[in-house]
Amino acid sequence: MKHLLRLALLFLAPLLFGQTLTLEYASGDAWAGDAAGWTLLDDGAVLKPDQNVKLSPQSNAVVAADSVRLYLSNPGADAKVFSLRKSLDAWKRAAPGQDLLASKLSKLVGKADGSAATANMGVRAENMGQPGTEASMSDLLWDEAHRDLDAAENRKAAGVLNELLDYAEGERLVDTGVLLAQQYWVLRDWPALDAWVPQALDLPGFTTESKQLVLYLQSLGALAQDQDAGPLWDKIRSLDPESELARSLTPTAN
Repeated sequence: MKHLLRLALLFLAPLLFGQTLTLEYASGDAWAGDAAGWTLLDDGAVLKPDQNVKLSPQSNAVVAADSVRLYLSNPGADAKVFSLRKSLDAWKRAAPGQDLLASKLSKLVGKADGSAATANMGVRAENMGQPGTEASMSDLLWDEAHRDLDAAENRKAAGVLNELLDYAEGERLVDTGVLLAQQYWVLRDWPALDAWVPQALDLPGFTTESKQLVLYLQSLGALAQDQDAGPLWDKIRSLDPESELARSLTPTAN
């Protein structure tokens, strides 16, 4: 499980800014640009913070500086230009919230460790035709989702969590809603994340803290697409301005 967290929460690493940036990975074509024009980049190319990066349609890129991972995404049909300085500044403003989110997700994923016995009891009850079938399905799917997470099978985990929504109740339902939002973020499936957040906010018993977490994940998706996260941070603060996450998003982050 610890191995899973290192993988799944890699996106939420603290931001430490250096003068030299590196194109760690690009799923499509990526170019660096300045007043002199554009240069096609290979993985490992060195960049400067005052340069722009252009991504081909339907592509992603990871720009690294020390332990920084700056995620850029272009889901559109046309090439898109990112200002590295602007993107770095935006992610830097979001950094305190990322630390809080990583801590909350770490505790949430750890809840799977003691659930195997409950799941086995549920299977026996179901096989004998006794009540409790929905509870057993909730346990089984919860454990299956965490096995997929532990194996870094994030797409499979998202599918299982979607199925789990039909069976989970109470705290389990809330946890499922948050984890599903996290999986969409890890997968950089921005349309799915944007579609899921309003549904998650309407789940029965969804707490204020959980609402803030999924909205924050959505805001990180906005940053990855070079969009303004300010309106989403405003929503987080409006839910509970005194929460730790809301207080980390200072007015200057607008």
